Amino acid sequence: MKKLFYIILLLTPAFSFAQKLTDSLDFYIDTNQKNSLNTRLEKQLNTFYLTSFFNLTGLSNSFIYNINENYNSTLVKSTEKSIRDEHYLNIKSEYIISSPLRLGILASNNILSDNRTIEINSASISNAALFATYTPEDKIYVSPFLGYSNNRQIGQNDSGLLLGFEGLVDNLDISNWNVNADVRLRDEDISPRKNTIRNLAFVASSVFEENVTNTIGVKLFQSRKDFYYLSDPATLAYFNVVDNIQSRTETGYIIEDRLKYNHVLPFLSLDLLGRINYRSIDRDTRYKLPQVTSSSAFDAKVDELKIELESNASIVTDKFSGILHLK
Repeated sequence: MKKLFYIILLLTPAFSFAQKLTDSLDFYIDTNQKNSLNTRLEKQLNTFYLTSFFNLTGLSNSFIYNINENYNSTLVKSTEKSIRDEHYLNIKSEYIISSPLRLGILASNNILSDNRTIEINSASISNAALFATYTPEDKIYVSPFLGYSNNRQIGQNDSGLLLGFEGLVDNLDISNWNVNADVRLRDEDISPRKNTIRNLAFVASSVFEENVTNTIGVKLFQSRKDFYYLSDPATLAYFNVVDNIQSRTETGYIIEDRLKYNHVLPFLSLDLLGRINYRSIDRDTRYKLPQVTSSSAFDAKVDELKIELESNASIVTDKFSGILHLK
């Protein structure tokens, strides 16, 4: 019951907010992940792709550290060369104060560069933060953080406070259920812009019989991103702003249930999935001309609801194997 109390305490604040099922937490260091270095060059017709990934995690005395780098480059040869580069670098380190408590520091830098003349052809985000990781129970982690963010976009440079909270439940067994969950609350106050993330992911899996597995997943999410774009001549003249700001807020939820029946017959296995997927996208423009009364000239809201049913039948015999997929 004590473990269940901590899970309820961890998940309750995020049910009002949140984003996708398996979110990549910024402040959690998985000491079980393997060190790796991968580089790949691929060519498709007149397009070249270069991808490189590097991950290093270790423990030295009372220090835990992680260095993660990801680089992607795309070159398109046509009448003019098009080059797009993306570089992500994250460095994390924690000092173990006691068994349940660690203090850490994070530094990250993300860069986007594109030689084409598009709306956002150059951008970067640099963050530095202090955080604490507290483990109230085995396989349950909570991490509040506070830091500074610098965000550059189409020549505009904004900076401000970065704060939030992350939580993780990692393969916790409760009453024949295996539970995984993550919570992510994040605020970037980089005036005049503001970016927020509210994420909740919850997955519970149980083996009812030797060959029957049920997996329930719930995903709640909300994210807001503010973007610069060039003002039109009328807006520039009225507000004297070269770059206008558009806010894009995405809100939604996904609920799904998956049943796996292995060996319904000696040669047949079934995989059944039902999913409800709702998403709402709301766009809002900061500077609007007062003589334009219709909001549709600037803003738009999209609501999307999907109900999906999916099934897979796997047939395996000594002489034949195949999968029948219905969706």
